Amino acid sequence: MRTTLTIEDFLFEKLNEKAHQEKKSFKQVVNETISRGLMVAESPSKAAEFTMQPHSCGKKTGVDYGKLNQLADELEAAEHDYS
Repeated sequence: MRTTLTIEDFLFEKLNEKAHQEKKSFKQVVNETISRGLMVAESPSKAAEFTMQPHSCGKKTGVDYGKLNQLADELEAAEHDYS
């Protein structure tokens, strides 16, 4: 299909340089580049494949986990000096 396309000067330079390096036509390089870009856009990203592996950290001896909120409140009060 024939169409008119306006592209940025720096893109033209890069595509033209690539065409010369690979000894391909400008048209072929443009089509290949657009095709690769579309394939990347349609494929799931690597970030979506990230998974976490949970593991037990255990509890520390002598720490009352039921009073952690109380400790946080005391530290906040000391920081703001609510005495």
